[in-house]
Amino acid sequence: MDILKREEGVSIIESLVSIVILGLIVVSGVMVMSGLFTHPRALLKGEACQLASSEIDFSLKHTSLIDTSYTNSTGNLLVKRHIAEIDSLTRIEVKVTYKGTSEEVATLAVYDYR
Repeated sequence: MDILKREEGVSIIESLVSIVILGLIVVSGVMVMSGLFTHPRALLKGEACQLASSEIDFSLKHTSLIDTSYTNSTGNLLVKRHIAEIDSLTRIEVKVTYKGTSEEVATLAVYDYR
């Protein structure tokens, strides 16, 4: 009996407690990281870049020379296209802002030789 009292090592209870603590850390980390990727501002930034890119593509394909603005399908982003002709170059700039404010979300600009 005297030998068992002097044994040193990790007991089952200590192991279980450490596994539970590690599990809590992992679960909370996953919850925080998933919240970062589904944050509304991050999603709007991606949608704004996609809207600006598709507007530039449309303008280049259809050789449109008219400025335009519209909102996205949910109505929270405002897309503004501005076209300026400089000699034989056409500058197409698309700005996407939050509808309620003038805070810019994304801006794309290209030059096209026509």
